[in-house]
Amino acid sequence: MNNNTSQTIIRVVSILNYIEGAIYLLGAAFFFVGGAMLGTADSASTAQLVQETGISAGEMAGMTGVVGVGLVVSGTIALIIGFLGMRAAKDPTKIMPVWVLSIVSLVLNILALGSSIFGGVAPADLLRSVLALAVSGLMFWAANNIKTAVGK
Repeated sequence: MNNNTSQTIIRVVSILNYIEGAIYLLGAAFFFVGGAMLGTADSASTAQLVQETGISAGEMAGMTGVVGVGLVVSGTIALIIGFLGMRAAKDPTKIMPVWVLSIVSLVLNILALGSSIFGGVAPADLLRSVLALAVSGLMFWAANNIKTAVGK
């Protein structure tokens, strides 16, 4: 495969990373707002929530905060990968950070897929894991092709 095709693949995957990062950051905002709303819920709603789940509103607010922070971190990483990918798509000599991050992403997505398979998750989560693995594999393949061509 030629460099132009690999650069196009990296550009498309980088755009997907931008979209993913934006979705994660939007999701984080919803979690932070939801956690704040739990803290201000009226006593009848809070009592019903505690009765149904066995978890206090304060504990749930804390959990939503932790998930929100995780989404901020994930979204920021996705945006960084998108930025580095776009930079490498324009200038193939700057492929090394993308190549390294694509390897890390590939390993993490393999672990996530294994966790999804053996963890008994919903089919939608399993599908998300498979798609994430396919996208990270595509990014690695394109980055490796560019790295090999640049190294010649």
